[in-house]
Amino acid sequence: MKYKTMYAMHETRMWVKEILGAGLLATMIVASNPELSAKVRDKWESVKNKLRKKSKKIKIAVVDVEKEDGT
Repeated sequence: MKYKTMYAMHETRMWVKEILGAGLLATMIVASNPELSAKVRDKWESVKNKLRKKSKKIKIAVVDVEKEDGT
């Protein structure tokens, strides 16, 4: 295995470790504090509602058109 590949794998592991560690710590803090948990839940709901409102809905109308000769 080349040094470049080994170094890239090492960096990837370090990034994943940092992100998962921070995420786990944040989850534990939010889960242990009921007031903070309620605020986070409310904020998450408002973000979801905003995203739903901004998403474009495509409406499709299906029209059955007969040929002019009646078939």
